[in-house]
Amino acid sequence: MQHKEIVEYSVIHKLDGSTQINLFFEDDTRFSLGKLDPARALLLVDLLRNEKPMFWSKGPNIIWTGREPVGEGEISQEGGTVEAKETPEEN
Repeated sequence: MQHKEIVEYSVIHKLDGSTQINLFFEDDTRFSLGKLDPARALLLVDLLRNEKPMFWSKGPNIIWTGREPVGEGEISQEGGTVEAKETPEEN
């Protein structure tokens, strides 16, 4: 199974309501994910925006993240960890 690290992406939203995401790799090749419904496109853009590294595999045509520790949290722009807010318990 061939896999490549995604180094850049672009998003094209079409007037028919579909979205295309272009994935760019270090070897100057690209792969296009076309005619995505809005929910799937939003999920993929969120992953591409927030996770690193990201990989694409040609065989089963999948995208995945690198391994991360559980509970790592998000990193703020100031460099600190942003804690997840707990939801209040219902009475």
